[in-house]
Amino acid sequence: MSPKPIPDPRSLPTTPSSPNRAQPTAQASHVAHDLIALSRNTSRGLDHGTPNSSGASVEIADPDYWYRLGQRNAYAQAAGLLLAPAVAEDAFIIAERITTQLDAGVNDVDELHSAAYGNESGRRPQALEWLGPHAFKARYGPSSLDELHCGMRWGDHADQRITLRPDDGSDRGLLFVYDPTWDEYALLATDVSVRAVHTALRDATQIDVHMDPLRFAALVRDRAAEPEPVPSATPPAIEVQL
Repeated sequence: MSPKPIPDPRSLPTTPSSPNRAQPTAQASHVAHDLIALSRNTSRGLDHGTPNSSGASVEIADPDYWYRLGQRNAYAQAAGLLLAPAVAEDAFIIAERITTQLDAGVNDVDELHSAAYGNESGRRPQALEWLGPHAFKARYGPSSLDELHCGMRWGDHADQRITLRPDDGSDRGLLFVYDPTWDEYALLATDVSVRAVHTALRDATQIDVHMDPLRFAALVRDRAAEPEPVPSATPPAIEVQL
């Protein structure tokens, strides 16, 4: 008796699988937020009236304008590609929402992020509790000589100061922001490591030098979740300039 032939697997019917529209990870959402910030930064100084992203109505001879406009739209398109699985819409439509708001003069990154979703579900509102100097000191203790100041350039007016106050004998502590206009302080995070703040500060310089303090705090949390780099056994090479 001869053995039965083995069927060719290519001829077997296959059941089509339903597409998996998984929600984007928190990291993808944060990266999209950063891309929108880059798009906003590139858009600063552009004439939002003529031309806009949908087509020029007045000829502009400055080649730098067209370069920056294309760069702005490229960042918006990249953000659209990241958000498309969650929004279930074409990335171009999402990018168009971002650039339309930029053309209208919207500069707040959270508002642009919300516009990318097409509704208010994309926003992540979070209110800071602002306290006067005496109330903040009473709740969180006095200032320290070991405080790490991250510059006085944060927020919409580029004048807020972010500070890390390490606990005594520790490399972790409070992260807070100071607003000189109202002479008030607000807590951003607790139990934050110096390493996470340094890493977030480096990345924020590349993303948005005037980043919203809440967004910076979220960036610190993201960097704190990353594993610490393993120190190399080989000492780094020293570059000598002659």
